[in-house]
Parts: sequence; structure tokens; C-alpha cells
Amino acid sequence: MRRIEKTAFNFTPILFFIFLVLGISLISFTEENDRFLSVEKLLEAGKINVEITGTGGYQQNCVSFEITNRTSSVLPLKIEAGRRLLSEDSLEQDIFLVHENRFELKPHEKKVVSGFGFCCQSSNHSPHSGSGFKIGFMAPEKWIRLAKYIDQHRDVNTGIQTAVWILSNNHSISGLRYNGSESEKQLLNIVSDLSGQEMPWYFTKYAPDTARAFSDRPVKITGEIPFSLKNNAVVSIVVADAHGRVVDHIREAKIFNRGDYTEMLNLSVDHWPKGKYHIRIFTDYGTCIASKSFSL
Repeated sequence: MRRIEKTAFNFTPILFFIFLVLGISLISFTEENDRFLSVEKLLEAGKINVEITGTGGYQQNCVSFEITNRTSSVLPLKIEAGRRLLSEDSLEQDIFLVHENRFELKPHEKKVVSGFGFCCQSSNHSPHSGSGFKIGFMAPEKWIRLAKYIDQHRDVNTGIQTAVWILSNNHSISGLRYNGSESEKQLLNIVSDLSGQEMPWYFTKYAPDTARAFSDRPVKITGEIPFSLKNNAVVSIVVADAHGRVVDHIREAKIFNRGDYTEMLNLSVDHWPKGKYHIRIFTDYGTCIASKSFSL
């Protein structure tokens, strides 16, 4: 009988080629991304001087960086999206940067650049023009993910401050307004994912505060409540607290024909106690045909 010998296939050249290609790609990727060095690392290494001051206010281009190259070499550096700048005044707000800024410094060059960020301490006072900041540190991972999303979608220009406060101060996601634009919807989705809060069916409006950036005083709840009637009925809409006590009558008894309807809620809640509330729509038969809950 003829003996059949198995021939071992030599994978070594193929594996070497794969690793070579991957290695070159990885090196290229690393060099491109590492070419710009963190402003914090360069500062710690003594290669730059940095002075950070407020421009007045707590949103958008609200800080200014004066950076000096102390070396005889060109320094490519980056001010990262996701960096938290620490206020030198404990009563004033830290600033969370959401746009990355990359540039080069020539030998011994001094350059002034803006920092695009938002307050991340809603209970503190707004920084003044000339307020001092320290370079701070990179924020938690979820904050950084939010900052990178905003940096990559610079068409998003509304709701950023509220989005930051939802993560930094555990604000309710219902304070993030959604008017129907795609950019607002995407921002709402990512904030819901990062914060673990469900997508809201309502919007909470807060009272302005001249002393602080955020009053934490809800004054209005708006939203849509759909309901359907199989027969003609008299409909009433009430608001009850967590104990079931009726605290407001949104709509007294009104006759509706059968069909589909949407109640456009515009409820004043100024000075209402904190807690959970329930909106219930009843017919004259005593049947609850729709309900929604909200929290203050």
C-alpha cells in the first residue's frame, strides 16, 4: 500500500507579512495620534508655561490659554476635549472642555488660544473675566465620550450646557429640550445612554437665577399625552402626587367625540414640592384611559 505523507503548511511567511502590515499601520496610526502631545504632559515636563484665564461667562469660548514654548524645538500640542479645568476660586465654576484644539508652537513662541467649554458645577458662580484656572485633569470616561461626540458634531449648538450638567451634577434629562432637529435627537440619545436616564416624554423649564447659573427651580412641564376614545365621552385630566392626592385639574369635564387625541401639556409647577407626580386622563365612566408620570 502506498503511504501518503501529510505535508505541513508553513504559515510563517504569511503570518510575518500580516504582522508587518499591521505593525506598519499601527506605527503610522500611533505616530499620527501621538505627534500632538497633551498640554498637561508638556506642562509637567517643564517644556511650556500655561496661563489660563476666564473671558467672562461659563459657556462656549469662555477661557483663554496663553501658552509659551520654553524649548528650542517645535512643539505639537493638543488641549483635549474632555479636560476639566479647575477654578482657582472655590466659589466659581470649573470648566469642562468639549472641543479639542491642536496646534504647533515654534521655538520660544507664545500663543493665545481659546478654549471651548461649559460649566460643570451648576451650583457655583460664573467665572469672571480674568478668573484663574489650573490645567486640571481628564474627566471620567462618560464625560469624555460626551465631549468627543460634541467635538465631532460641531453642528450641535443647543443643549450642550444641559447635557454637561446631566452628567456632572446629575440633572434630570427632562431639562434637555428637543425641538425635533436631528442633532438635538442624537444628543438626547447619547446623553440618555451615558447617564442611564430614560428618554423623557416631557420637558422641564427652570426659573432663571441671577446669582447662579442654575436655579434648580422647575416652573413648567410641557409635553404631549396621546389618548383614544372608542365612544363619545366626557373627559377630565388631573394631576396627582405620589400619595394619590389631586393637586391640579388640567382640564375639567369636557365632551369629546370618539377618536384619537393629543393633549398638549403646558403645566405650571412653580413652587411645587419635589417628588413624583402622575397625570391621569379619565372619562365620565370613571375609566383611566391614559396616564403619564413626571418628577420634580
